Amino acid sequence: MTLGMDMGMGLGIGLSDRRVRAEVRIPSLTRDFARANLTCRAHNNNITEPLSTTITLDLYLRPATVQIKAPKAPLQEGKATQIKCVSSGSYPSAVVSWEITQAGDSRLLPAKAHTIGDATTSILEFVPEARDHGATLACRAHNPNISGKGIRMYAVLQVHFSPRVKLRLGANLQGKSITEGEDLYFECEVACNPPMEEIVWYKDGERVHPNPKGGVLISSKNLVLQMVRRTSAGNYTCAAENSLGATTSNVVLLSIRLAFNLLSNIPNELFLVPSQENHSLSADKNVVNLPHPVPQHLLSQRDPQPTSLAGSWYGARGVSTRRWVMALYLWGPLLLRDPPHFSLGPQDLPVCVGGPQAVAVAEGEDVRLTCEVDAQPEDNLHFTWYFNNTLDTVEVERHRIEVRPGHSFLDYTPRSSRDYGTLSCWATNEVGTQADPCRFTVVEAGPPERVGNCMLVNLTVSTLEVECTPGSDGGLQQKFVARVYAAPTHTLVATLEEDTPRFCVGGLTPGQDYLITITAVNAKGSSDPEEIDAVRLKS
Repeated sequence: MTLGMDMGMGLGIGLSDRRVRAEVRIPSLTRDFARANLTCRAHNNNITEPLSTTITLDLYLRPATVQIKAPKAPLQEGKATQIKCVSSGSYPSAVVSWEITQAGDSRLLPAKAHTIGDATTSILEFVPEARDHGATLACRAHNPNISGKGIRMYAVLQVHFSPRVKLRLGANLQGKSITEGEDLYFECEVACNPPMEEIVWYKDGERVHPNPKGGVLISSKNLVLQMVRRTSAGNYTCAAENSLGATTSNVVLLSIRLAFNLLSNIPNELFLVPSQENHSLSADKNVVNLPHPVPQHLLSQRDPQPTSLAGSWYGARGVSTRRWVMALYLWGPLLLRDPPHFSLGPQDLPVCVGGPQAVAVAEGEDVRLTCEVDAQPEDNLHFTWYFNNTLDTVEVERHRIEVRPGHSFLDYTPRSSRDYGTLSCWATNEVGTQADPCRFTVVEAGPPERVGNCMLVNLTVSTLEVECTPGSDGGLQQKFVARVYAAPTHTLVATLEEDTPRFCVGGLTPGQDYLITITAVNAKGSSDPEEIDAVRLKS
């Protein structure tokens, strides 16, 4: 007997009367045996034809490969697309399934499949949503005749979608009433892909621009308002834009409470006394401040000298200097023509010399802040500094403060973004503590932002005039440089420098094309140039 295939496998032969039996053993089946024919031939002479019989191996095969074929263009929210998954090497044909996983939750997706040869192609009709961005898409191929999980391929989805914008007050301000003089900040939460180009802030429909000197600071996703006033109240929104569109947030209504105590339902007489000199007021009565000048509609005409005012009033308890002083007498509803005696002396609370200051400094740079006050007496002045960054308020260590007559100095070095905020300096003498501190708003210094919204405002046969909107100055004074090039040689024709981004260029060639670049520059560097190209003069 001979074996029709020499496969190097074990062969067993059994003998009995007129019978011969042969067995072949295959140690391990491989893919090479799939649908293979095994033939056994038997012969005992050279005269007759050998006898033979053939069997075909019907071998189950696991999938050998699986591959996700995504479209080359990015997925876009709401736009239907086809994603293919191709599996090969399975016998019989593989079963292909899709699964998407978002934030730990998985679900199966329906798809259609077809088979050519040993390759099975599954086509997923997919309409992506914004929430699908970053989700994991899995294609699984398995042979149901073979136990096991089969093989999988994964893809992380990148979905383009327009901005989702949500505005809220800072986390530590939720549910808190805002009072005049406090600091606050808004957070604009934006989710979008591709990334947003910018966030724009609005109050009552009008755009809010950064104004460090006025206490308005804008960072990447925050709007900070320092020392808010009643005029800061209103409806705030933020808007974000990317290449797919612009979205405006929800409206956050900001209400500002008066900073004074409400003295209500007191049937007493309020007596007004103008303080003409730098004197302090000392008396055993409750004293409240009244801003100067006194609003005329609050003054009683019944008793012109001195002026009386009946009813309730908003006021802050304390001593007022260089202002009108209002004394509250708890003696009943009487018009007092003869005010009680107040002792006046040549003493005064400390008052800051100069208004609030904005100081631009880069991380790691040193700056010396000078707190100068006018006080009588000015001997033995005691200074206290506080730092506030809208998250918390801390007192500056005393060893960092230098004191001289009428002055206090603080050498300050911001080390991180948390070190930018407001530093307040309070001076105290034997009369008391100053009512309003000296304030220094420390902002991060850096190169200015590029200009925007550039447009031609005038064009003649030999001149052109262009105007742009300035970006953030980086906390420092900026200037603007325009360069005019002849196209297509890119030959520099003119360079101009202005304090505002408006330029007029003359002496140009009629009919010539020109390219204009405009760059903002400050002490920390320059912005990316804004280009206006293909400007052709009239001929």
